[in-house]
Amino acid sequence: MSLVLFNWEDPLNLESQLTQDEKIVRDSFRAYCQEKLQPRIIQAHRNETFDREILTEIGGLGVLGCTIKEYGCAGISNVGYGLLTREIEKVDSAYRSAVSVQSSLVMGAIYNYGSKEQKEAYIPKLAKGELIGCFGLTEPNHGSDAGSMETRAKFNSITNSPLADVLVVWAKCEDNKIRGFIIDRKENSKGLETPKIQGKFSLRASTTGMILMDNVEVSENQLLPNVEGLRGPFGCLNNARYGIAWGALGAAETCLNIARNYTVDRKQFNKPLAANQLMQKKFADMITDIALGLHGCLQVGRLMDKKQHTPEMISLLKRNNAGKALEIARTARDMLGGNGIHDEYHIIRHVMNLESVNTYEGFQVFKFIFKTLYNNFIAVALKINAIELNETGKWAVITGATDGIGKAYAELLAKKGLNVVLISRTREKLQTVAKEIVSKYQVEAKIIEANFTNTDQIYHDIDKQLTGLEIGVLINNVGMSYPHPEYFLDLKNKDEIYSNIISCNIYSVTNMCKIVLPAMAERRRGVIVNVSSTAAQIPSPLLTVYAASKAYVQKFSEDLSSEYSKFGITVQCILPGYVATNMSKIRSSTWMAPSPITYVKEAIKTIGVLEQTTGYYPHALLVGVIHTLNSLSPRISKWLIIRTMENIRSRALRR
Repeated sequence: MSLVLFNWEDPLNLESQLTQDEKIVRDSFRAYCQEKLQPRIIQAHRNETFDREILTEIGGLGVLGCTIKEYGCAGISNVGYGLLTREIEKVDSAYRSAVSVQSSLVMGAIYNYGSKEQKEAYIPKLAKGELIGCFGLTEPNHGSDAGSMETRAKFNSITNSPLADVLVVWAKCEDNKIRGFIIDRKENSKGLETPKIQGKFSLRASTTGMILMDNVEVSENQLLPNVEGLRGPFGCLNNARYGIAWGALGAAETCLNIARNYTVDRKQFNKPLAANQLMQKKFADMITDIALGLHGCLQVGRLMDKKQHTPEMISLLKRNNAGKALEIARTARDMLGGNGIHDEYHIIRHVMNLESVNTYEGFQVFKFIFKTLYNNFIAVALKINAIELNETGKWAVITGATDGIGKAYAELLAKKGLNVVLISRTREKLQTVAKEIVSKYQVEAKIIEANFTNTDQIYHDIDKQLTGLEIGVLINNVGMSYPHPEYFLDLKNKDEIYSNIISCNIYSVTNMCKIVLPAMAERRRGVIVNVSSTAAQIPSPLLTVYAASKAYVQKFSEDLSSEYSKFGITVQCILPGYVATNMSKIRSSTWMAPSPITYVKEAIKTIGVLEQTTGYYPHALLVGVIHTLNSLSPRISKWLIIRTMENIRSRALRR
């Protein structure tokens, strides 16, 4: 049996997990990077210059857009692409950034979302480096129509823009939808400027500029036809993040190697610095972080090749690897002492570059803050992808319509001009609410008496009574909860209550969607809003069955949306926190527990804008705080929640 030796440069034997083709492609590109790029980098960094011929050379090697399997591209694996970004970023992040923009953000956008004619016109030339591309995402002052677009917009810090022949720009159109456009500098030069930004301390070896557009006219055939909304640009950015996750570790490996060689050669008190245990501990940390990060990249790359990955996987990798790489570079610079700040040793250049790498394509803190602001304020205020509900159909159907959130939806939909079908279990209440709505909003109102705890016959009856109505909106609001928080086995009448919760919260959503979806799909328009709960998102002890039933609603809505969005149907899941309703037993509304009408006024604005939302920003804030606490200390978070639930339980039992 042969002895296996430990290799500190590949401590977990990544090499054994690579295919022969992946090794050949990597080794060939490694030779180019070390022989052709490494000698240029110090002067390029000092002078803040980028040689356009670099992309031509890299294109000649088949690296640009290398995962694309057509149009003259190499068609290699995603793992192979990651290995290439790792090799180029060992030299400099600026060079990898130029490749990422060309491959993922420009070629990827055209390949995934463009027409056949667009692909044939641009991808082969971009792959060879004959054309250079850049990527801009903004909210312009003016929208577009089918034939032309006039925009006045400003883009900052755009890699490659001063050199770009092709600009992939994402802009908001007159229908409030984000669309992608191909701006060709030859065809669209009037009103287009791309001045270079000077004075960077990071990524100095790439060319970075602005994009200024003033009344730039774009023809219809320059529209990317196969995507709408932020899914397009975010899909491109997600692929770029994957390359960044590999590349950042390449920079970290360079810093590790330089620090190791320096501390082995440098002697103090007649022994190498590397013999010091403190230095060895730092090396051990570096090697560990790099090895684990690379194997994470390998795993996600294999999943991408099988189409089994998720955006969250890539974001997790990018966040971890970019952050770890920056820590490693800073530590390596410190290990060189005063020499660590000289560019001949390269490390300080990597430190400055990795400051940017850690930020772009999603800085973790900013990303969280921006996501919260976007979901709760920006997207709603700009009405991005918002839907005119009265154009979806003549009728809205609301379950649980005589009280609380359901009644509030019925009123606001009637106010928008939709006729309403009110479904609940008490005829007298239905008649009262219907009379109020007809009198106040001059619309038609129908009532259907149905007890959703009875699953035997009601859906056949509901289906029959809805036949012939042009239903544009369905609000699945009916639901049941516990009479008070209680341990799973201790709830009185638990068999009946749990059965009713499952019937109202799960069967109702499923069966009502079965009833209305066929006609919506045939007309290719419609809106379904399924009411879940924040209990589905946060620890909810003593409400176990209720929380689980609402988690079903959340997942059901998510996947139903994926299935039927191509039919023009919007499926939204709202996850409210406490609202002052009869079910919550909250009698007086507060900022955190609003009245139903206050809550729905905010939630209804998000239809078409957000697929999943709390609907009300204080509830989003509460969920964010709980998630943050849970990430810091799950034990403390769960202890606090269960204590709160036990206190509510005790007060209820004393009544």
